[in-house]
Amino acid sequence: MLEDFKMLQFAVAVAVMWFVFKIVKFRKDYPQQNFTMAILDTVLTPVRMLGLGPYSDGKLTIAKAMKAAEAATGLSDWGDTEFIENYKFVTETPFYKKLRHTNIGYLMTKKERLIGFTKKLRINDFLKKAPQVKQVPMKSPIIVFGLGRSGTTFVHRLISLDPNIRAPKLWEELVPCPDVGPDSTPEEFAKDREKRIQFVRDKIKEREKMGQNAMEEFHEINADLPEEDMMGLAGDLPCGFQELYSFLCAPGGFADVLKGERVRKAYENYKHILQMLAFQTGEVKNEKQWAIKFPVHILYIDEIAKVFPDAKLVWAHRHPVPTVSSLSAMMSTVHDIYYDLDTQDRREIGRNIKGLAGRALTKATADLKKTKLECANVIFNDLVEDPIAVVRNIYKQFKMEYTQDFEDTMKAYMVKNNAERLVLKQKVEAQGKEFDVHYPETYGLTVGELTEGPFADYLKEYPFPAGSVFC
Repeated sequence: MLEDFKMLQFAVAVAVMWFVFKIVKFRKDYPQQNFTMAILDTVLTPVRMLGLGPYSDGKLTIAKAMKAAEAATGLSDWGDTEFIENYKFVTETPFYKKLRHTNIGYLMTKKERLIGFTKKLRINDFLKKAPQVKQVPMKSPIIVFGLGRSGTTFVHRLISLDPNIRAPKLWEELVPCPDVGPDSTPEEFAKDREKRIQFVRDKIKEREKMGQNAMEEFHEINADLPEEDMMGLAGDLPCGFQELYSFLCAPGGFADVLKGERVRKAYENYKHILQMLAFQTGEVKNEKQWAIKFPVHILYIDEIAKVFPDAKLVWAHRHPVPTVSSLSAMMSTVHDIYYDLDTQDRREIGRNIKGLAGRALTKATADLKKTKLECANVIFNDLVEDPIAVVRNIYKQFKMEYTQDFEDTMKAYMVKNNAERLVLKQKVEAQGKEFDVHYPETYGLTVGELTEGPFADYLKEYPFPAGSVFC
């Protein structure tokens, strides 16, 4: 009996030591995560090893995610199923297969795919019931693009403050489809929208409580703020957060392979989402002008022109050195949110992001000449120095109405935004890190590499002020 008790004590001691070791290691490997995430990841380790509960599905696949979405909605008509092959461009490759989800990353990927594919089924069902949605007009949308980390979010959010502009918010990108029918009253639509807004707010709060705020240095996330088109396009392209790392960082770039008619269909489906958002708020004449943004648009101007032939483009430019360095840092963070640390190679990230950036800049320049879409160019340095003047110039070029009320709203937003950025800066610096400063050497790159070849051509076309390498 005594021997049994001693064995039990030993087993408990070993378990406690293992538990503490795992928590300490997690905190060391993922310093951006808090103790709640460390404890949760450790607790989930044996659950996952035994294939219990949420891990009983085993390997995550697109087929399993589709089956789960069908079970959740009672729907099975996917419409055009080309998205399955689009996802395989990422998920069936050696680059993606070498990645291993963390315990929490596994659950997040599973949940996010369920939300995304559930959304796709519901959208298709709603559009079958209300084909008139596709007739809602769209007046020359403003499309903001540029390499990631070049100021696209800032300029987009400033433009979205114009009362004559309509920009999709995060909650609309995640759950755009009403749970009520197309013949519902305005009051029923409004009540349904509030329910969906609260759903997304609650999900964000859950992540914050768990310490999932690793992206806050790179991108402010709020259910009620204008957001990336990636959430809407992810129904057709593998560009949601859980696939974004592979979509952008793979050798050669899957984003280069996915093009042409496949991508055109994705943009057409995204257009239907925007039309549906306008329909459910009674904007059937859609007199407001949409403003949308996603850095990846830089790869697809030709396809965009086929779906939005009267689009007005805004290209955000930033010197390649800080842009590629910062984008590499962001992709490194995205990797750490979903995947085990030992499957990340920072030099590989830098090398592949550099290659993608060079190709994107060359392609965008050629596509603009080919499509002849009107484009306003925004230099990052100008945007930082005088954002009001930048927006004013965009409106002047596009011959859009610019009012004092709009300018006052932008000024108020900037006061609030600057204060929030200062708090975040102090938080990051309190952890002994530099705020929003990233170096090419961290990702195996040099300043020389980012100023030659396609980058040299780009710098001739868009000369940046002295010191832009550090801005």
